Amino acid sequence: MSWITDFFANNPWSVYLIAMIGPFVQEDTAVIGAASSAAAGTGEPALLLLATWAGLVVSDGWKYWAGRLAYKLPWAAKFTADPRVMAAHDKVVKRIGIALIVARFVPGTRIPLNVACGLFRVSFLKFILLIMLSAALYLGLAFAVFSTLGAIVGEQVRSAIPFVVVPLVLVIVAVAWTRKPKQSPSV
Repeated sequence: MSWITDFFANNPWSVYLIAMIGPFVQEDTAVIGAASSAAAGTGEPALLLLATWAGLVVSDGWKYWAGRLAYKLPWAAKFTADPRVMAAHDKVVKRIGIALIVARFVPGTRIPLNVACGLFRVSFLKFILLIMLSAALYLGLAFAVFSTLGAIVGEQVRSAIPFVVVPLVLVIVAVAWTRKPKQSPSV
């Protein structure tokens, strides 16, 4: 593991680049990695927070535009005319603020909701402002938890936090992705 430490020591900018690109790969791992890196002293906490926040906002923004562009496709237009989709449309548009904030904290809901916001033509300004707010709330909470954890465990253990927490989160995410949803009995 010393090569990782050496790499970051010789390329201090890389931790910020990883924090910014990370949300495009796996949001929760990026947030936890950045927060634990800040707690471990691997990077400047304010810059890590800002880089991760920018990555979250841009990552969610492109998903919105994917939904917005899909609206122009004939099959998507037909899909949105379905009464069940229209019912979802009304619920999403009427409760967009709370929906986007809650989706930031509930695994598996953020990406479909971001695409749906584009597909349902939610105002981009309203969408992006809410994304900025929800990302700030999520990052603030994560950084506060890891900062507190780092203060509790002390200097000797603090540098090991990223190497323990990030693999643990990856295992949790892998288990969640591989678990099959329970089948409801047929009636």
